[in-house]
Amino acid sequence: MTQSTNTADQLLLKAEYLNKKFSISTGRGFKKLSYYAVRDLSLEIKKGEIFGLVGESGCGKSTLGSMLLGLQKPDSGSILFEGKDLTNLSSSKLKELRKDIQTVFQDPYDSLDPRFTIRQIMEEPLIIQGIGPAEKRTEIILSLLDRVDIPSDFLSRYPHQLSGGQRQRLCIARALTLSPRFLILDEAVSALDVSVQAQVINLLLDLKEQLELTYLFISHDLSIVKFMSDRIAVMYFGRIVELADKHELSRNIRHPYTKALFLAMPEPDPDIPVEVNHIEAGVPSLINPPGGCAFHPRCPYATDRCRKEAPELREISEGHLVACHLACEPIS
Repeated sequence: MTQSTNTADQLLLKAEYLNKKFSISTGRGFKKLSYYAVRDLSLEIKKGEIFGLVGESGCGKSTLGSMLLGLQKPDSGSILFEGKDLTNLSSSKLKELRKDIQTVFQDPYDSLDPRFTIRQIMEEPLIIQGIGPAEKRTEIILSLLDRVDIPSDFLSRYPHQLSGGQRQRLCIARALTLSPRFLILDEAVSALDVSVQAQVINLLLDLKEQLELTYLFISHDLSIVKFMSDRIAVMYFGRIVELADKHELSRNIRHPYTKALFLAMPEPDPDIPVEVNHIEAGVPSLINPPGGCAFHPRCPYATDRCRKEAPELREISEGHLVACHLACEPIS
């Protein structure tokens, strides 16, 4: 799969044909069953953009994020970060590269050590990477806490003494301690109240401009992804089924699953008629996936070809990729 880019220098990260399989045990004396969380997935992320990744829970978004971060190794495929293949790096080289790639997880309480104070939480990555002395670390910590609007006199507090929004802002500050260039935001606002979500989103947008960051923004909430992102990839059953600029995607949907996600977004205007979503409920079994296109059991437009042949992700117009046999016409 090839995506359109002006120059190779624009690319920050390129993943090609990633596969990740997991096994589960059905009990003593029974064989283990396996399933693909990510299958033959390729994508490119440009420097300075916010790349949105959206899909239902269980479609493989977080597994993909953990592979790009280096927390899990793909069974096959490559992940190039500025030309360096993350899947073949030694432990020491990967540790060095971790300064450039950081993450903010979904639940700020679970991702913070409850035994550590804010100072210890912020200082830990600096100590691991050998950044010092102590005075320099304190200067970095205070500067970052100021950026995320956490008072300096909170240094001796523990995570349970912070509000949910403060904890997530602390997670963002911790992710920035090593001056990364690429942040993976894995459902980073979904655990927050709506008003706090808005504050954290605005903070992330401000930090991106101030620090010249690149984001992979993972979410199941298409409305937030649409607001945040420059380009959006729609993921289903471990694969990307549609990818385009957010404006192009909004006005020219070509995959039935993308259409279903857009229809699931509530319109705030009561005078706008509600369009019926004809997508069948229920995601197929990962252990026993359907043949052909994985979406065909739920798709109202499915043909015999869809049931027999899996579609390739192909470019139908500049920068707009779709994995659907019927993608030649917009979805009505």
